[in-house]
Amino acid sequence: MKKLLAVLTLVAVSAPAWAQTGAQTPSQQVQTAQAEGQKTLYTCWYSASGNFTGTSSAPANEPVHLLQITGRGGDRAWAYAIHSVDGHDCPTSLPN
Repeated sequence: MKKLLAVLTLVAVSAPAWAQTGAQTPSQQVQTAQAEGQKTLYTCWYSASGNFTGTSSAPANEPVHLLQITGRGGDRAWAYAIHSVDGHDCPTSLPN
């Protein structure tokens, strides 16, 4: 019983804040914003040759409309953050 209590205590202490408060996870927040037509922050990804390769949710502190080289190369060589309802507003080629 003591071991089970210790494990449960450890899980409760290490859980993220949103899990402890019952708030939405970051991905649930994006889904809610999309459903309500609200704009959220997305990162537009570009290859080293400047071709658009995809989008992902961006961290809240990501600078908007600032082209950044990531140093990763490949399909995520460049990053450009935008506000969008669904992430489909990314420029199709590397912004100047």
